[in-house]
Amino acid sequence: MVNLVPINDKNPVIVTAITQAKKLGNCAATYVSQATCPFCVFKGAGCYAEAGVFQSTTYRLNNSRITDPIEIAKIEAAKIDELTEPRDLRVHVVGDCATAAAAEIVGAAMVRFEARTGRKAWTYTHAWMDVPIAAWKGARVMASCETLDQVHEAAERGYAAAIVVPEYLNGHRAYLSGNVRIVPCPYETRGVTCDKCRLCMRPESLKKTGAVIAFKSHASKAGLVSEIVRKAEATPTH
Repeated sequence: MVNLVPINDKNPVIVTAITQAKKLGNCAATYVSQATCPFCVFKGAGCYAEAGVFQSTTYRLNNSRITDPIEIAKIEAAKIDELTEPRDLRVHVVGDCATAAAAEIVGAAMVRFEARTGRKAWTYTHAWMDVPIAAWKGARVMASCETLDQVHEAAERGYAAAIVVPEYLNGHRAYLSGNVRIVPCPYETRGVTCDKCRLCMRPESLKKTGAVIAFKSHASKAGLVSEIVRKAEATPTH
């Protein structure tokens, strides 16, 4: 198949002062090449960034000739440093930091953003098993998990957690699953945008209360994502 997406030499990173993503509301956002991502069960198999409204953006970022994760992290940090408007910042709508070195660069930029604007910057990472929470330099980061066992392991490593679930068990209300308090994403249940909800911007509070934010598998590959999550839950970890 001929790839019709133009090669982009200099731009594996997009940082926008206000996102077009409805879920985020009035937030700034960063999008980076998936060359920054660690191993993830959803990559190429249900990742939300590879479908729907983000698909063309992800393809464009991935087609940059710049593929070194550290170089990309430096570009992203520099672009974050250019943001001055007082809006909350969602880091890595697409992309991640797969190493401690990359997390240090991006995390420090997130902390500088908060000091400069007085607003919150937050993100999620699939690399929490390999990247210590301290590497993020105090940035607001949540571990992206697929199972309750992973949620417990992430907590032991100092991370608050978010989890993908095939379905919500109690409508829009929080519920217990095992000994974990699951809080369904308020945007998915009631249309409350991130800039109004702000739960994920408070990982320390989530850790203290033992709450985990849940996102339901959705979009064009919802069935595939749900199957991956079910299989992960059914697979013994010991």
